[in-house]
Amino acid sequence: MEKKDNQGAWRGCLRPLAWVGLVLLAALSACSGKVPDWIDGQDPRYPSASYLLAVGVDPQRGQAESMARAKVLGPLAEAGEPGEALARDWHRRGGESSRDRYAQKMEAVRQQIFESVEKEVAIGDVWPGYDGELFHALALLERERGAKRLRKLLAEADAKLVAHWDQAGAAASPLEAAAGYIRTLEDLDRRQAVARALATLQPGSAVAPTALDDAEVRARANAAVAGIRFGVEIRGPRAENLRGMVIRQLTGLGMTLAPPWDRDLELRGTLQEFPGSGRGDVGVSCAVEVIAEGQRSLGTWRFSAGRESNSGEDTGGEALGALGEKLASLLVEKILQGG
Repeated sequence: MEKKDNQGAWRGCLRPLAWVGLVLLAALSACSGKVPDWIDGQDPRYPSASYLLAVGVDPQRGQAESMARAKVLGPLAEAGEPGEALARDWHRRGGESSRDRYAQKMEAVRQQIFESVEKEVAIGDVWPGYDGELFHALALLERERGAKRLRKLLAEADAKLVAHWDQAGAAASPLEAAAGYIRTLEDLDRRQAVARALATLQPGSAVAPTALDDAEVRARANAAVAGIRFGVEIRGPRAENLRGMVIRQLTGLGMTLAPPWDRDLELRGTLQEFPGSGRGDVGVSCAVEVIAEGQRSLGTWRFSAGRESNSGEDTGGEALGALGEKLASLLVEKILQGG
């Protein structure tokens, strides 16, 4: 009986020890899910010379993977912003509408770079964290595979710029020539953006220079715009003031004011002035048609501009100034688009 009692006592002592052992085993099991080597964006399986790596973290696995994909492509999208931006100066001088158009075109280039290389991004691994509540995803991009896609974009950019250069050289009018040369400058900006992305993806990779000289293209564009002869025919109250503002802006771009029988472009419109709701407030509106080479209509616009005056001062001049900027901007945009 005494022996049995001793055995029971031993069993009683072993029960808490067994429980402690199970707890320790569970703790060791949890610790076995150690932090992966790639958690800081480095992994011996994917050497940096051959791969771009990025890590995304989110409670949702899908979101973590999407974040990792976007991060690995981020440097390429940032590189898509051209450095010198050859065509930007033309669009800046063209006014807000033209600047916005240029910005949209360059954003489309960056998006094209992103979408092209995105097809080569893969998710290499996913770690759920110690508690399984925060997913870590590893995205990887093999540099050479991505570079092949960027070289294809580069070839497409080269083909476009040569085509626009040839079209500009064969243009029958200064308007068409100016549009062709400015488009060529935009193509050079596009090519530069792709080349910068390629250099980011494959540092030291050789990019063949284009056959066109940047300075020559800019000189041709300047000469073509200077060859555009224009006129402004606007009627209505203060029309002469508005006409003078538009002429100053267009001649500032290098265009030449010409008589009615010798014009490549002509603005025809009617200016109207109307009072605002408050004392001293004033607005102006105008319907303007742009005529190319004496007969071809490039479009008609109807818009207005206004200024409020809390002091009761007449702000008609400011409203006219705003309207003049719009007119000049729209005309320059038409020139950049080739009509």
